[in-house]
Amino acid sequence: MILGGVLPRKQRPLALDDPQALWCMFVLAVESAMRMREMFTLTLDQVDLAKRTVFLDKTKNGDERQVPLSSVAVATLTAYLDLRTAAGAKGRDVLFPWWDGDTSPKKSTRFRTIFRSSTSGSSKRPGAPP
Repeated sequence: MILGGVLPRKQRPLALDDPQALWCMFVLAVESAMRMREMFTLTLDQVDLAKRTVFLDKTKNGDERQVPLSSVAVATLTAYLDLRTAAGAKGRDVLFPWWDGDTSPKKSTRFRTIFRSSTSGSSKRPGAPP
């Protein structure tokens, strides 16, 4: 659904901004159990595919930690990073395009709202309660 599928009950496809980034974030969330803020504030230099880890320099508790990546997460990140580097991204550039570097709570709340609204309804079954 995220990558452009159309449900049979829909009359037109779901239009998402940057579906590859959404898919990568979704897979990363499921496979690594990182928090939303930890994911959307990632920069390219925090991802180490050779070591299969993501280094988080600031977590909810204010600590640093390394997050191990599964083979599924590594494959998804590799494909996504190939797209990002082909577009000229490098180093301290943000991993996901929705973040501009602002770490204020207001900005992270706005991002969560955008992310939730862009994916709402994508997992609902016909006849399922709202």
